Amino acid sequence: MELVRFAFSTHAYRGHSLQHALNRISETGFAGVELLADKPHAWMDTFTASDQTRLFKRLDKHKLIVSNINACSTIGFWSDAPQEPIFEPSLISHSREQREWRIAYVKKALRLGKALNAKNVSITSGRALNGIPPEEARKTLIDSLERVAEHAEKIGQRFSLTCEPTLLVERSDELAKLLVKVGSMFFGATVDVANAVISGEEPSAVIARLKGRIFGVQLADIKSRKYYRRIPGSGEIDFAAVIKALKSAGYTGPLTWDVQADDGDPDAACKKTFAFSKSITKK
Repeated sequence: MELVRFAFSTHAYRGHSLQHALNRISETGFAGVELLADKPHAWMDTFTASDQTRLFKRLDKHKLIVSNINACSTIGFWSDAPQEPIFEPSLISHSREQREWRIAYVKKALRLGKALNAKNVSITSGRALNGIPPEEARKTLIDSLERVAEHAEKIGQRFSLTCEPTLLVERSDELAKLLVKVGSMFFGATVDVANAVISGEEPSAVIARLKGRIFGVQLADIKSRKYYRRIPGSGEIDFAAVIKALKSAGYTGPLTWDVQADDGDPDAACKKTFAFSKSITKK
């Protein structure tokens, strides 16, 4: 496994500017970065052409590739958002107006991804809320994804869905069926190893099930199946087995670390994660 394939997400640097995050991630030694398409980094509704140009120049200066545009959360939509993942408005929101906003937002993230040569843009399904039965929410999700896929095909930018505990699409078998239903080669899967473990799935089995349709991989350690994205080596995930499964599946794309800041110190989390990445490439 080549070290240059590992990337680090700006998600850990939510308390800092995007420029600060890029500087630190590059200085640590990572060759790739995941960009958070949410406040405080790249909120698409206020991200201008000038912002995009400056970002492109910074990435070029640091020689960073964009492993992924993470367009899963929407904290920026709300004026009083708590410090936790927020997925509303989503692609299955009960409100048509909010659903349309979310589709438009994902399209903006796709265009940013294309401009930055991003390997992937990741999204989630959202929660089935406001009395919407899951079977009805799935129909809405498919309709929304087909519209996003049409735009993705038009501009030539791949995107993928991430399974997330408590959301409509939680498990890899659900995602595999969704990929067939939407039927676009520009729509694939992001394998989030930590989320798989939390949902009671074996990461190697998830990778095998989604073989050939994996557009991105998210990595973090987990302990006791509790949702806290730990620095690798501080939990229970066998990353050697994960890498072996990815090789068997023929996946050659980026491997993105999306971890919690270590005691509020993203620099420490980034450095420890890079050191772990170096250690597993030598095995």
